[in-house]
Amino acid sequence: MKIQQVWQEKLNRKLRKSQADELSKPYPSLPKLLYLLLKAIVLWKLSCSPIYHFDLCLPNPKENEQSGIEAELPIEVKGKTFLKDGEIIEIDRKRYIIDGPIKGDYGIVGLMERGNSKALFALHYEAQKCKIKRLQVEIDVLKSSTKVRKLTHIFSLISQGKNAKVDIRYFMTKMFGETVSDLRDRFREFSTATSLKLSYLAIECIEEIHKIGFIHRDIKPAVYAIGLESEESQLFLLGFGLARRYKTTDKNTSVKKRNKVHRMGNIRYMSRNSHKYLERSRKDDLESWLYMIVEFFLTTSSLPWEDEKNHTAVLKKKEAFMNNGYLKIFKKCKGLPVGVNTVLRQINSFQYDTKPDYHLIKNIFRNAIVNGNYKSEKLDWVKGKEDEMVRAGACESKIFNVKSEREREFSQRSQRSVRLEQKERDLGSKSVDEQQSVFMMPKSSSPKSKILGLHDTKSCYYTPTINANESSYVLESKTSKSKPGKKNTKSKSRKSRNR
Repeated sequence: MKIQQVWQEKLNRKLRKSQADELSKPYPSLPKLLYLLLKAIVLWKLSCSPIYHFDLCLPNPKENEQSGIEAELPIEVKGKTFLKDGEIIEIDRKRYIIDGPIKGDYGIVGLMERGNSKALFALHYEAQKCKIKRLQVEIDVLKSSTKVRKLTHIFSLISQGKNAKVDIRYFMTKMFGETVSDLRDRFREFSTATSLKLSYLAIECIEEIHKIGFIHRDIKPAVYAIGLESEESQLFLLGFGLARRYKTTDKNTSVKKRNKVHRMGNIRYMSRNSHKYLERSRKDDLESWLYMIVEFFLTTSSLPWEDEKNHTAVLKKKEAFMNNGYLKIFKKCKGLPVGVNTVLRQINSFQYDTKPDYHLIKNIFRNAIVNGNYKSEKLDWVKGKEDEMVRAGACESKIFNVKSEREREFSQRSQRSVRLEQKERDLGSKSVDEQQSVFMMPKSSSPKSKILGLHDTKSCYYTPTINANESSYVLESKTSKSKPGKKNTKSKSRKSRNR
């Protein structure tokens, strides 16, 4: 009992001493408190601001998520070169010639099957030691697309696997043509018909990827490509490296919305939510699509933020555009349907799990195509290809026309010779008197005719002969003692030898 009392007294003394020490400490001055408070507010604002964001406030990134990356662009451009242009790679016991080097952490190259120049494929590869894993997401998208029927804008998965010799993972699809970005650089601006049809096809592509439960998160001209040859009027969606599921696998519930997400995609076309580090949804794909198609119709100007590189300035201009600034921009758009105003307002009103009305959007462009009589209009690159063929044909015909003029000249000469031969053949069957009446001048007993020698048949007998070395016929005077019939036979044999 005494021991407990002793320990209790010791504890009480320590407690009283600590309290006395606390009371003896001077309180911080008011300026110091204000400074500490201001510092805490600034740090909190910077850490949670949509523009200046610390990675400490972001959740752990997924394998295909990192701030500043885009769907189709590699991070390590000057990385290791695995295969050089023209080398052979073996896939599924078949050998292919690669069109372009396989290097860096990510990319796409063309493949041509050895011995079959018509078998063209696209090899999407990824280095096995790369930092950002985008290939598996693309494979998941392509596999999911095979489960949905009537998808025409997403390529089928041909093959996938790993190549231990080259140290890459890969998958194969059909080969595609130029991207819309490449086409726009080539043509500088699209016609109204092409802009309308591209807008329609592009929204169909987005509808298809949303149908299989994914959002793209990097919609821009570089992820749309046309097909080859017979499919050059078809549009395909590529670059699923930043895609993410917005629906669970059973597609009954939405994936849980996150508070903070890395900022990804192209600064010109990314949605406002991407600038703000917020979760993306289907509405964000449509917003990026809207920026892209407005650029199609702007023939004399460009998007207000086209040359901006600062995210703060770009976000500010996009906010102004999506509020009321679009009215001024749309007036500069040649051929842009009026119904796009409604689409823009709908995008502003969409929530995270709102399903867009794709049918309404497609109808706006379908009606514009029909009402503008653009249905039979061909796309600019198809029309340009035909014009090149016509120009090439005109050039060839010009060359061939030079030859044909010469051939026509020789043809006319040969036709004349045939007519003359026929005439001589007909004359050969006539009597000598009839021949004289045709080939010789009529006899005259007048003194004048005797003086002129018109009665002399030998001096007045003319035979048309062909000189093979000359380009025209020459009437040569012949003084022959042979009969006219025999003379014709010799001229015919001479002509046959010359031919």
